[in-house]
Amino acid sequence: MTRLNLAAAGDAEQNINLINPRFQAEALRQLRGIDCGILDNSFYDSGNKDGLARTPNASFMWPLTATNAQNITVGRGMATAYGYDLQNERNVILNASTPSVGSKYVFIYLEWDLSVTGAANGSILLHDNGSGATWTPPYQDNLIANPIGKYQMPLYRLEIDTTGAIISTKNWEELGVLTIGNVLRSQYTGLADDTKRIAGLNADSEGESLNIAGWQVCKRKEILSDWTFQTFDVNVTSGQTISSATLSEELAEGDEVEIVYDPFYIASSGVQPFIVKAIVGPLIGFSTGIGFKASLLHLSNYSGIGFMSTGEVYKVDGTTITCIRSTQERNGDTILDYQRNVVIKKIYKLSY
Repeated sequence: MTRLNLAAAGDAEQNINLINPRFQAEALRQLRGIDCGILDNSFYDSGNKDGLARTPNASFMWPLTATNAQNITVGRGMATAYGYDLQNERNVILNASTPSVGSKYVFIYLEWDLSVTGAANGSILLHDNGSGATWTPPYQDNLIANPIGKYQMPLYRLEIDTTGAIISTKNWEELGVLTIGNVLRSQYTGLADDTKRIAGLNADSEGESLNIAGWQVCKRKEILSDWTFQTFDVNVTSGQTISSATLSEELAEGDEVEIVYDPFYIASSGVQPFIVKAIVGPLIGFSTGIGFKASLLHLSNYSGIGFMSTGEVYKVDGTTITCIRSTQERNGDTILDYQRNVVIKKIYKLSY
């Protein structure tokens, strides 16, 4: 029988189940899909360093305490460089000198040192950069390609004045280092990284059609919400304006819209919410310009229950939409409770 190495069950003294560190680092790098960055381990609970409790805790994300140049402390955290994970489980205290004039910058950085075979070392160090606000670490080797290389990652930048006071700080993200939130990935997660993409087509892209198995998918964009007016007002005659509102986006001739009316009650008869679709086109016979008709059907129990229709036309001019009474379909008291508020919950602009 050939013995294979089993990770997390090794015995260094017996040389049993010791995983090749380079092999394991490459496996971790492939799983994460990101070469270098700070690992987001804020899920650790303050009372459980093993992470069994998933309470977010920023004290596990390299917390910095820096009151002055002689009192700089960096706390717990994790980071990775090409799959080689660096972990700190204690407070590390650093000291910096003060400038004689003006201010100076010091960089706190992490270092992976694989230069000594069998004795790899991880450190938190401090670099005095003088008056320079930017710093490029001298060692940023690809540790997979160069297994005896070094890698340095900026963690914080501190600006110190002549009194030793810390007058400004920047963290790793502000210095161009990634925070890796998805610690483990499969080789197929790239297909689902952007949930808005289907079969290689971005559903948010302008001017693209989206078809799935022969079905054309409609994209809706909300351009108006919660528009209330009295559509049944007996005092409003044909051709008069009932109400106006402002759209978040212009409508043009040929655009298709969807209007969602809020449900309400007329007389003692219940009514369902109505959804009406219409196409913007020329208004003929009573008004110039473009618009659409989206009459609201409603229930009435006068002389029996039945559907009746109001006669609204919606005129659009840029981002202004106006509801106009086009016909006087109310006859005497045929429509009961005619002065009820009508609410258009949503108007959507449709595209395919």
